[in-house]
Amino acid sequence: MRQRLPIAAAILSASALVGIALHEVYVGRTYLDSGGVPTIGYGTTVGVKPGQTTTPEKALARLYTEAEGVYGAGVKRCITVPLSQNEYDALVDAAYNAGVKAVCSELAPRFNASKSDKDYRNACDSIRLWRATVKGKDCRIKENNCRGLVVRREQEANTCLGETP
Repeated sequence: MRQRLPIAAAILSASALVGIALHEVYVGRTYLDSGGVPTIGYGTTVGVKPGQTTTPEKALARLYTEAEGVYGAGVKRCITVPLSQNEYDALVDAAYNAGVKAVCSELAPRFNASKSDKDYRNACDSIRLWRATVKGKDCRIKENNCRGLVVRREQEANTCLGETP
């Protein structure tokens, strides 16, 4: 049985922070992401305005502040069961990528219904097929050129299950 702690005690791990940074592409100036949202650094969107610049060091610090303070706090608001470190890290990564609202409406119910290790495992496994589309295109189809999202979901599920190197 995995050790799970009350969600209020969870804090994003350093390996999860690095994982998020590796999923995102560092850009030192403001750009518009695929949804038209002003973005900078390692995918940071909170409070970003056109014309801003950053350094990798400042971007990493900002990533942590946003990942834990915005997305981690959002996950903590909708998860009502204890989580392992890996489960929490995976959900924060997913929230950083797809949004807190999406995680809370689509993944949180699966976790909140978990009563056994098998239930938690099934909730983690569900991340693999969750939100694998971009602008209506199924990212599991190679020709749609969004395979990176499928890879990210696979890595999030593996993190959740504690199966990352």
